Amino acid sequence: MSRRHRMPLAIALVLCFFLTACQERATFTSAFGQGIVTGTVVLGEDLGGGTPAGIEASIPGTGMEALLAADGQFVFAGVPEEAEIRFRRADGIDVSYSLGRGDATGMVIEISKSGAKRGRKRAVIGRSLQFEGLVVTATKESIVLDAAGKGIVTVQIVDSTQIRKGNRIVSATDLEAGARIHVMARPEGDGVVALLILVQGEAGGEGEPEAKVEIEGIVLAVVDRTITVDAAGKGALEISVPGGIEIRKGNRSYELSELQPGWRVHVRATRTENGLVAELILVQETGGDGKDEEGEDESRVELEGLILEISPTSITVEAAGRGPTTARIDSSTKIRRGNTSLTAEDLKAGDKVHVKAERVGDELLAKLIILQDS
Repeated sequence: MSRRHRMPLAIALVLCFFLTACQERATFTSAFGQGIVTGTVVLGEDLGGGTPAGIEASIPGTGMEALLAADGQFVFAGVPEEAEIRFRRADGIDVSYSLGRGDATGMVIEISKSGAKRGRKRAVIGRSLQFEGLVVTATKESIVLDAAGKGIVTVQIVDSTQIRKGNRIVSATDLEAGARIHVMARPEGDGVVALLILVQGEAGGEGEPEAKVEIEGIVLAVVDRTITVDAAGKGALEISVPGGIEIRKGNRSYELSELQPGWRVHVRATRTENGLVAELILVQETGGDGKDEEGEDESRVELEGLILEISPTSITVEAAGRGPTTARIDSSTKIRRGNTSLTAEDLKAGDKVHVKAERVGDELLAKLIILQDS
């Protein structure tokens, strides 16, 4: 079967945009994004508890299919509400599981001879990498891209790699230098293997529809009508700032020229074919040392970045503009992803988080930890 239909990976990732006939069907809106469902398949006792390798998981009516590996893990995106996952294998397995509102993230699905049911454990999906940038060169074996915040990156193309532009599957050799792509990948050995490549705009073309982007980080420079931000997990980003947009901290308004390097900001922007364009800038801290312009300590601190270390009593984050920063966790700390409550044990090194903390003496106390990307 062609790679259009099967993806034999430890983590099978399929992302399908709906055909015109399906566009009226709603999708899940979960913490993972629009219609993304993740989980692990295990076999019940009546099937001997063996390996799920070779089971074909599919979402009927969408064209999404994935061939499971021995770990049984799967990821589907663009899943409509009230859909079902069908599991089939040549040895006679043919059962379905109907998805509900609470089934968007980290499911364990137990398959038996008579059907499929939700297990009690939470699935753990392996770490994925994401890159966004412009194609430098593309062959059947690999794509070299100039990735935002990461420089030149080479991703390997394998038989299971899926490359899409809207509803259409394309090949790596269809990509031209300068085309904008978004890559979901996994580390393998000393390299990176692409799971999914989304073509966002052709070289020199009009590109895909505009997308909203939320950026948080430290101001590096303000030049004319452009602000450069060291964004968590994305590196240095240049953002155009049109006249008349709102720039504020609490009830205080700022002019763009008042922003200073070292200030922490949250920027709501739109990605266009000409780059990022700011819609709103919220100033979170007016000094990299946690002090405002009058030199008074700011009690509230916000961190965004990747977890370096996590325990039931503390979290250390590689925070944009700060480097490794540790905050204490206690019984008052809330941890969540979307509307789902989590514990510190649900987090792991490499997860991207947003931490709202308060200064207590010489340390930070985490009041809220939001898991953004696992």
